[in-house]
Parts: sequence; C-alpha cells; structure tokens
Amino acid sequence: MTNSSRLGHRMLVAGVVLLVALFVCIAIALRVGAVGIGYGEILREIGQSLWNVLTRHHDDSTSIIFDLRLPRILLAAFTGAVLAAGGAALQGLLGNPLAEPYTVGVSSGCVLGASMAVVLGWDSSGAGWIIPLCAFGTGVVAVALVFAFARRAGRVDVNTFLLSGIIVGALFWAITTFLLTARTDDLGRVFIWFAGSFETPSPWGYLAMVDRAAVVTLGGLYWFSRDLNAYALGEETARQLGVEPERLKAWVIGLVTFGTAVTVASAGVIGFVGLLVPHAMRRVLGADHRMLLVTSALGGACLLVLADALARGLAPPREIPVGVITAAVGAPVFLYILTRGSRKAAQDRP
Repeated sequence: MTNSSRLGHRMLVAGVVLLVALFVCIAIALRVGAVGIGYGEILREIGQSLWNVLTRHHDDSTSIIFDLRLPRILLAAFTGAVLAAGGAALQGLLGNPLAEPYTVGVSSGCVLGASMAVVLGWDSSGAGWIIPLCAFGTGVVAVALVFAFARRAGRVDVNTFLLSGIIVGALFWAITTFLLTARTDDLGRVFIWFAGSFETPSPWGYLAMVDRAAVVTLGGLYWFSRDLNAYALGEETARQLGVEPERLKAWVIGLVTFGTAVTVASAGVIGFVGLLVPHAMRRVLGADHRMLLVTSALGGACLLVLADALARGLAPPREIPVGVITAAVGAPVFLYILTRGSRKAAQDRP
C-alpha cells in the first residue's frame, strides 16, 4: 500500500469516526435546554417544520427545536470547524504551537466594532445585523494593520506578524475598554461579545452567513494543505518544491482572517478552540495538513456543540457564556503546551 493510499484510508476512518461523534454531539445538544424534550418530540418537530417548508405552509408558531436549537447548534458546529482548522493552518504557517486565529488581532477588532455599534445606538436598527456588520468591518481593519506592520521589503515576517497581532489586539482592547468606561450602561449588551454566545436574534440568518464563510475558509485552507506541508520543511525547500512562501502566507492568513471575522461577528469571542483541537489531532494523527485540517474542523465542531450544550444545560434557564466553557478547558492545555515547550528548550540548551 502506497503512502497516499494509506493516508486516504486513515483520513476515511478518522473522518467517519469524527462525523459519527459530531452527530452524537448534535443529538445530545438537541435535548439540552431550559425545556427538556425527548427524541420522539424532536423528530416530530423537525419533520413538521420540514413539511411546512416543502409545502410552503405558513405557521406562526415557534418550534423550539427547528427555529431555536437546531440553527444554534449548527452555528456552533460551523464556528468550531472554522476556528479549529484556522488554528491548525496558522500553527503550521507561523511555526508556533501557541498560534491560533485570535492571535492575528481579529477578535479585539470585532469586539471594538460591536461596542461602537452599541454605544452609538445602532444596534436597535437593521434587524440585528448592524452589530455583526460593524464587528466584521473593524475585525478586517485590525488584521490589515497587523499585516501592514509585519510586511518588510515585500515579505511577511512570521515572528513580527505574531507580535504585531498582540500589539494591535491590545490597542483595540484599550479603545473598547475606554468606550465602555464612558458608557457603563451599555456594558451588559457588549458583554456577549467578550464572553461569546450562540444566542442570536436571527439564528437561521446568522447561520446562512457563517456556513458560507465556513465553506470558503475550509475549502481554501484544504486547497493549500500540500503547500503547508512543503512550507513546514523551510521556505527555501518550499520554493524548490514550487511553493511561493509569500503567496502562501497571504492566502492562508487572509482565509483565516475572513472565517474568524465572520464567526466572531456572529458569536463573539470564543477562545482556545484553535489551540486545543489542532494539538489533540496532531498528537493522535500526525502533522500532515491534509489530514490535520479535516480532522481539526470536525473536532472543533464537536467541541463547540458540546460547549454550547453545557452553556445551556448547566444552570437553566440562565446561560453560561460559551467562551467561559472553552476557556475553562483550554487554559490548562495552554499552560501545559507553554511549560512543555519551556522544558524542551531547557533540555536542548547546551
């Protein structure tokens, strides 16, 4: 069996296992909430809602499952897939095990846009779309600044890029804090963007925005998976294999920024997904990006679906922010990676 066929077989097995796990997570999440619903009732509600759509029958009643929980769960799945695959791609591109989508400054930029929309009173118009649009716009501006600072002599320096992301992120967080300090009565409405939540005013509408961004982001990153494998051998080796490093950097960073900005604009800041999942998949399945990007996307979807279920089910009818759940899991892993890297560096030092 050739290496390519072995990889294909492993991808198929891992993909099937993770897809089954994702369906199980979705089935569990559908039952969780302030109102407990059995699987028989869940199937009946979904079937009735689909029948109404197919027959174009207008029904004014709200289905808890089809209108509220299902789009929210799918939104969590797509968000987790984008963040996890983005983390895997950035770690490979930047050569830093602590890199993830939020290190590029997009989260702080998005929170600033959301805060400005609330403070200026724009959130009362636009059917709930003004805040995500403002968040997306400022998120892109933040990353554009990071990209500009990191570009020297026509090249993007990966180390400078990480440092620039931290600096620009700190600047945008400072501006946001100043805005909220001046308008303390708006703090509660902006808190959702700091902590992350999939409770949206238009679940299916937000899902329609995120799923398209996810298809573009995940498809684009997988397109460059072979190039990322070559880049991992060094820039000179990558050039000899026909890969243009600067073009690869621009595309990967652009795709991760786009996907992350859309997800943050829809659900707020949900950290550690892009850090936690790729490391787990890399330890189990190896560093080949063709395998890593696919499994990270599916693993990230599972993680956020379960995290959202916990957020809804731990203290009903109140919800715990999803970002709190992911931080509680991700922070210890972050510390483990950090200390493990420090110990390894100390052992390698002469």
